Amino acid sequence: MKLNGPNGPGLQYVIKALPVASSSPGFADPMVSSAAFLASGALAAGDAPRFKLSVKNAGVAVPQAALVGQKLMIEVSALSAS
Repeated sequence: MKLNGPNGPGLQYVIKALPVASSSPGFADPMVSSAAFLASGALAAGDAPRFKLSVKNAGVAVPQAALVGQKLMIEVSALSAS
């Protein structure tokens, strides 16, 4: 995912992701976590950072194709380190 918000040097990011209730019986015990922070170019140049999420169901990684139709609520906060 690409962040469309504040970016630049000196910022720290807090990512919160929650699965929204699913009616799919195969997605009964979901867990979402941050897998990686991927800076896209020089943050000093104002390029937006990206991040990667990991989605598991009952402790097993969910293939990307199985996420079609699933909903996540994602909040990203940018905090000044100074």
